[in-house]
Amino acid sequence: MKYLKQKMLIAAQLKLLKGAIRGSGDVFDKLIAALTNLAGVTKDNSLLGDTSNNAAAVAADANDVKTIIENVKTIIEVVDKSEVKIEKGSEGNAVAGNADTNAPAVLTHNAAAGQGATAKLADEVSKADPWAIIDKIKDATINTGVLTAATNYGAGELATGGVVANGAGAKTNADLAAAVALKSMTKTGKLSAHNGNNEADVAKAAAVSAVNKVLGVLDFIIRKTVSSNLDKIREAVKGIKYSETTGEATESDTAQPTAIK
Repeated sequence: MKYLKQKMLIAAQLKLLKGAIRGSGDVFDKLIAALTNLAGVTKDNSLLGDTSNNAAAVAADANDVKTIIENVKTIIEVVDKSEVKIEKGSEGNAVAGNADTNAPAVLTHNAAAGQGATAKLADEVSKADPWAIIDKIKDATINTGVLTAATNYGAGELATGGVVANGAGAKTNADLAAAVALKSMTKTGKLSAHNGNNEADVAKAAAVSAVNKVLGVLDFIIRKTVSSNLDKIREAVKGIKYSETTGEATESDTAQPTAIK
């Protein structure tokens, strides 16, 4: 009878372990699929922050941006279900457009951005909260119509909208930085820069900074999620009791055989 109870206990514990492994496997599969999809629509590193020197900005491909939005959203949903904390961050203030020397002109002006606009953009990206950037990408929407210079838009609209004289504004600092990341990561999007004072290099640096902020948060939350799920499997393994029979006596323990690490 004691042996039968021990077998039933082990069977129940193995069922729990199987559930932990299956659940973690689903998490890993979703993360891998999302990352694979992201890789399929992003630029080669050498083209990151591609800039039209002394020419108009170019809208990012709407389908590519949509892919990024959807898969960032998937990653966040998976992470959230794994009980890894997602911060909202501070979105910052609106950033006005409607002038070729303002920061948003680098993204949405229909001619070369005015002198100094790239430096202003770099400053906006520098102070942007990475968590808020991710939140803006997650909730972004697409707009392929021509933007309006006097209107402030969200991240997805700034990245995909048709360029306009003097450029459109951003609803928040985080929206602007998120739009820079979206436009810079996708294969067709281009920023605009004045042709003097190495402004194209400044635009590229701002783009790299925005993308790094996005990737930094994704890397952090994915690592935390993977670690959390591996911990669940380890705890399930630790809970399995094994038995050692010596003569007529049966001993059970939660300690692990040396073969299990």
